[in-house]
Amino acid sequence: MKRPSRRSVGAIPSVAKPAINGCGAIARKESSAWPTDPARAAHPTWGERKIEALLKREQPETHCPRHSTIGVLLKRHGLTHPRKRRRRATPSDKLTIGHLPNQVWAIDFKGWFRTGDSSRCDTLTVSDSASRFLLRCQVIERTDTAHVQRLMEALFR
Repeated sequence: MKRPSRRSVGAIPSVAKPAINGCGAIARKESSAWPTDPARAAHPTWGERKIEALLKREQPETHCPRHSTIGVLLKRHGLTHPRKRRRRATPSDKLTIGHLPNQVWAIDFKGWFRTGDSSRCDTLTVSDSASRFLLRCQVIERTDTAHVQRLMEALFR
């Protein structure tokens, strides 16, 4: 015997239930004195997570709204500003590819590290792009133009 499907039996459609925790009620409440007022006044640069932690620490016996609710309230009262969108770097022209030795050289700082005596060590490498021959790998005192230019002039001689 074939078992009847739920649709044929007449399943009851689900109904959205109201939130039980009351956070939605706090967000909907239009009140001038809401619990984050003093915290925001004392710390105008703090976000909703830090304000929530402060309220929980200072008033552990009272109900504290969640950070998302605090964020809604801060936004509603004009106390937050949307973040600026980061600009993406525009793609540059394609790299020049050297097909013969000494056509294109690559110059690069490989990143600094600390030596055994805790002094900073910056290394500059110059290599040929076609042959991948390492022309120079030098520890340089400073990464400014004057020091690099001196090194490059010595390399060209």
